[in-house]
Amino acid sequence: MSEQVTYIYGLKDPETQEMRYVGKSNNPASRYSQHMQDKTSNKHKWNWIKQLADKGLKPELVIIEEVLYKKWEERERFWIKEYAEAGAPLVNILEGGAHYPVKIQPEWAELIEPFLTGALLDKFKTLSEDEQKDICWQTAMGGMTESWVGIRQRGGDPAVEFSVEKRYLKTRDTARSLLTLHGT
Repeated sequence: MSEQVTYIYGLKDPETQEMRYVGKSNNPASRYSQHMQDKTSNKHKWNWIKQLADKGLKPELVIIEEVLYKKWEERERFWIKEYAEAGAPLVNILEGGAHYPVKIQPEWAELIEPFLTGALLDKFKTLSEDEQKDICWQTAMGGMTESWVGIRQRGGDPAVEFSVEKRYLKTRDTARSLLTLHGT
């Protein structure tokens, strides 16, 4: 029996040919479509995609490596680090892999800002680095329940159920709940 494989893919700038994003997906074409619609989970990536769209362009999807599923986290981290060290202007917000994410972003508050504003954002900024990281990570995972992948995993029909607004609201509510759990 053959081992399951997955893909490490990249999004390249069509003008400069620079790698701008590295990720992992079992279905890169489907994941690419999600990137083109997702305005909230990574605002730096979305701003780049929007800038391209304003010029009538889209990122180029490239398969960097086909890997054994059990090795994907290691390989995704490898490729993000490889491109970053080579000077690629990556818009990734984490160093890769699903376990123990390590931020690339300079500020966690930048990531949570679409979901916490005003006094809630001010409270978030008073938390320790580890608490901020934990809230950001759990918020992202909470929002995944309303993503195309999350809907499909629970047996739903994403074509019928997916709503950017519903996903945003779920993500915002997760962020607010986690902030409360951290005693603020």
